Amino acid sequence: MKKLQILILIIPILLFSQEKIKKLDEETRNSVIQKGRQAYFSKDTVLLKEKTELLKTYYLKYNDSLSLAKYYHFKALKTKLEFKQDSTYYYYVKSKDISKLIKDSLAVGRRLLSIGNLQRRVKDFIGSELALREAILYLKPIKSYKYLSSVYNGLGNAYRELNQFDKSRYFHFKSMRTNQLYEDYIWKTTSNLHIYNNVALTYQRQDLNKEAIKYLEEGLAIYNEINDSIKYRFSANYALLLENLACSNFFIGNYKNVINQYYEVVEINKKNGELQSLTTNYINISDYYKKFNDLKKAKQNAEKALYYAKISQNNKRHLEALFSLSELTKGEESKKYLYEYIKLNASLLAKERRITNQFAQIKFDRETKEKENKQLKFDIEKKQIEIEKIRQRNIIIVLLSIISLLGLVFSLILFRVKKKKILLTEELKRIKIKEEERTRISKELHDGILGKLFGIRLGLGFFEVKKEESKKFEDLLFELQHIEKDIREVSHKLTIDVEDVDFSNLIKDLIKKKSEIGKFDCIIQADPSVNWSEVSNEIKINIHRIIHELLNNIIKHASATKVDLNINQIEKESLEIIVKDNGKGFDVDSVIDGIGISNLKLRIDNLKGDLQINSKKGKGTKTQILIPLN
Repeated sequence: MKKLQILILIIPILLFSQEKIKKLDEETRNSVIQKGRQAYFSKDTVLLKEKTELLKTYYLKYNDSLSLAKYYHFKALKTKLEFKQDSTYYYYVKSKDISKLIKDSLAVGRRLLSIGNLQRRVKDFIGSELALREAILYLKPIKSYKYLSSVYNGLGNAYRELNQFDKSRYFHFKSMRTNQLYEDYIWKTTSNLHIYNNVALTYQRQDLNKEAIKYLEEGLAIYNEINDSIKYRFSANYALLLENLACSNFFIGNYKNVINQYYEVVEINKKNGELQSLTTNYINISDYYKKFNDLKKAKQNAEKALYYAKISQNNKRHLEALFSLSELTKGEESKKYLYEYIKLNASLLAKERRITNQFAQIKFDRETKEKENKQLKFDIEKKQIEIEKIRQRNIIIVLLSIISLLGLVFSLILFRVKKKKILLTEELKRIKIKEEERTRISKELHDGILGKLFGIRLGLGFFEVKKEESKKFEDLLFELQHIEKDIREVSHKLTIDVEDVDFSNLIKDLIKKKSEIGKFDCIIQADPSVNWSEVSNEIKINIHRIIHELLNNIIKHASATKVDLNINQIEKESLEIIVKDNGKGFDVDSVIDGIGISNLKLRIDNLKGDLQINSKKGKGTKTQILIPLN
């Protein structure tokens, strides 16, 4: 027994400790994700691999799908740094699919953005467009303006590669408009500088360099307005804009400052460690010297371009550097560069086709698997439907039997309710006939008999009577006048059933009797402005019987100790009756069609009134009735 008590005490402590450990692990997981991102940006593949494996451990421990999605995301980032595009694509897709299962729309949209950009880099422009358009479906509903802007910019880049320049500019400008909805100044400015450069590239591709220069200068003007304390953050954007401005000026023959601008860009990219950008810089410088027939400097810079292309794996610029060197050299050296160019070009084309095919295969395999899973799910659901049909058939048989029985019971109840309604209607008719008969008798007494007596008394007044009989005659006339008065009072009472005080007393007597039977205290609050003489007997009778019915229900079902009765007149148009008790209450929906409540509803419906019942178990009951006076 003592061991059991110790065990009971230990279990909550263990559960609490386990929950605390999990919370700490979640904080650790978030820290791992943050450090993994930092490792990617610093291109530290060893640290990135370490953090990736930690996420896998967390997933295996807690079966946490978010950790699994981030695990595949980090695998994609690592293979991206290793230039393994097919593996990168595979892991992006895996991460995206898991994020879709856990309904993480932001993560799905971001992975699709990465997939679209990757497909564009391997020249799968149609695939890129499809992935980016799908990303919009996830990012737009959650108003993720930062990534929506990147998606639109990515679409602009894809359409530029497809030579659809108007469409490209449309999406670049849409990206810029979307940026206005995002509040981060640094990110927004960086993105806008990129967009100005990308728009300029579309005009360069169309050989409309003057238009390109206009957008490049606008971008540089924005850069110049940036506060000096944070300008260093945008140095890469500045270098890109300046380089393309120099290129466009070079293309239109405006050579002033071109070479100086190229060398300024080289210094910035060296400082920032932008090796791929340096490849482009040296190719542009080589073209500049080639234009002015300084072949020695042209060759030197082409060789630098080739060097940086190799170490940064910039295949596009690698080809350009080889081709440029084949033109700048002679004899065997020229042939060597040309042969390398042809060999590399063929290899890259084959690689692009292979990667594109692998992307397509990964997509096909995934869609096939999804289709098979859907078919399997369909077969299972079909079997379950068949089992469910048999079960439902049996339920229907039982339900039909129950419904038949309930129908019979309901018919009996309905018959009783209708019968009561008929009796109530007949009772009201009898009351009405009785009232009409009393009114008729009153009218006959007042207009007929009383008129005749008055005529007789008036006629007798003209008789000449002997002096000794005059007193007796006057006494008889006076007695006759009293008889007229009595008849007038009887006639008046026949038309008025009860006085105000009589009806109020009637209600008070009813309350007194019922409170004694039910053993509850009752407080009556009657509006003194109610003129009961102006209320029809039909309404008064029904009010009396409604209150009678409500008090009976309280006695039978409520076990109340306190009852409040309020009678109020609302703007001389209707009477409001409120009865509240502190009894045990009931579920209104379950008894709304009971006999007691049905009788109430019948009486109130006949008066064209409104009934509201509010009750909760253990909270008492409030009944509110509104009866129109007209």
